[in-house]
Amino acid sequence: MGGASLVGSDGQCHELGSSTVIGRRDDCDIVLNGPKVSRRHAQISASADGLLLVDLASVNGTLLNGVEVTSERLSHGDVVTIGTHELRLELD
Repeated sequence: MGGASLVGSDGQCHELGSSTVIGRRDDCDIVLNGPKVSRRHAQISASADGLLLVDLASVNGTLLNGVEVTSERLSHGDVVTIGTHELRLELD
């Protein structure tokens, strides 16, 4: 598998590592601000099978293509919504 990144609606690109935590805390790999973003909201992990999105028991949930998920495989072009932030998955 090549590189992967999340691109925000503002055009900002976030490279994904082998395990990427998304949330409000400063020590998260991708920091998103907003009242509906949990401190540690979601995680994307890479494996031989691809990328897996996991909600980390967030208060407001994690959406994948508009549907709330707890754990789901990701594909190119998928849109992850956390709070008011929409992030599109791009695979190289």
